[in-house]
Amino acid sequence: MTFETYASSLETDSMILERMVQLFGAASGRQFSLVFLDSRQRQCPTIVPVDGIPDTPDPADADRFAPVMDWLADGEGGSSVIIVLERPGSRILHDHDRSWIRTLRRCAAIAELPVRAQLLVHDDGVRWLAPDDYL
Repeated sequence: MTFETYASSLETDSMILERMVQLFGAASGRQFSLVFLDSRQRQCPTIVPVDGIPDTPDPADADRFAPVMDWLADGEGGSSVIIVLERPGSRILHDHDRSWIRTLRRCAAIAELPVRAQLLVHDDGVRWLAPDDYL
């Protein structure tokens, strides 16, 4: 991606989805990534992948990871976050996917960081996750 790509604002859901498809394509493993947006809704340059995650999060993971998420956002100049959950398989959302999305949203809430979007990267592409998908 070029500097011009990062300099453009991601103002709509479709713009975010298109960018995440460009960045992630299809699942290559089991991980989540954090993509930060600045106050003008521009993507910050660093994508933070966290691989080797278990099928389901530990109940204490939100409290443990929130300070790290806050620190990363501050370091990147992020004012909101896009949560990207990646795992092999179909686009069908499973209970363990919902648990991860809820845990990562709790992390963001503890860090007082607005969640701009949450997406699932699967074998065939990227799926937008609406609140009724994971609540």
